[in-house]
Amino acid sequence: MLKTKFNHIGKLVKRFKDLNKASFSVGYYPENGIHPSSLSFAGLYAIHAFGSETANIPPRDPLVDTFNMWEPLNSNKLLKKQLKLYFSNIKASTPRITVTTMLSKISGEYVQSVRAVFGDESKLTPNAAFTNYLKERSNIKPHSPLLWSTSLRDNLSYSVNGEAVVTP
Repeated sequence: MLKTKFNHIGKLVKRFKDLNKASFSVGYYPENGIHPSSLSFAGLYAIHAFGSETANIPPRDPLVDTFNMWEPLNSNKLLKKQLKLYFSNIKASTPRITVTTMLSKISGEYVQSVRAVFGDESKLTPNAAFTNYLKERSNIKPHSPLLWSTSLRDNLSYSVNGEAVVTP
């Protein structure tokens, strides 16, 4: 007969429930304000993400592509490391890291990863020759898709559990 001295299943179940209630999102929010073009950041990003045949804008969606192709959640090393830390020391009543802290770290990493895609012709459809010409004439680096100014890229933000938006 097997006797157990300590049963930590209740603590494990609580951690799973707390994790199940938590969420994070990365994107553009009303709190980001208005882009200098007078569009909301979300609206401007949508134009670029879905493209426009009439305006000759190819679809470029670094946010979705990062999560789906280049850094999917199921292979994210930071997420795995944070989950291991969260579920370690199960005999303690509180985890070594809170769910909010864990999701903030993961969200912040995704914001930086998505920002790195802006301007990367190896991952995004290249600019048209005329766009590169206009950028050169405006003293802006050509061959950098989605970067006319850095304001769209730099306003990418995240939110954990629907709380305040963070723009790192």
